[in-house]
Amino acid sequence: MADETPQQTAPSVSASAASSSDEHAPQHGHESIISTEICHAQLSLALLTRSDIRRRAADGQALIIIDNSVYDVSKWAAKHPGGEEVLQEYYGSDASMEFDAVGHSKQARSMLAKLKIGVLAAEDVIRI
Repeated sequence: MADETPQQTAPSVSASAASSSDEHAPQHGHESIISTEICHAQLSLALLTRSDIRRRAADGQALIIIDNSVYDVSKWAAKHPGGEEVLQEYYGSDASMEFDAVGHSKQARSMLAKLKIGVLAAEDVIRI
C-alpha cells in the first residue's frame, strides 16, 4: 500500500522576496552568489523522520543519512568506487560513522552535497 503521508518541506521564499533581501547583503564577488544559491537551494529541502526514510527505502528509494542530512544516492550508486553493494547496506539508515571512518576526500563530500534531498526532523537529529 502506498504511503499517503504528505511530504513535509521546509518553508520556501519567493524569488522576489529572496532578491529583495539580497539587495542589502554585502557583495563579495562569486562567493556571495554561491552562498545565495546554496541558501535558496536549502530552503527546498525535505524535512524527514528516520521512520519516513526507512519506509521510503523499503519502497525502493536509495536514501542514506549522513550527519543528520538525507541523501538520495540512486543515480550515483552504480558509480560508487567501493561498489553499489557498500551503499545498499545502508539504504534507509544512518551511515555517518562509516562515511567518516573511510576518510572520504573533499571531492567525495562535494559530490555528496549534490545528492542532498533533505534533513532530519528535529526529534530524530543526533547531536554530535
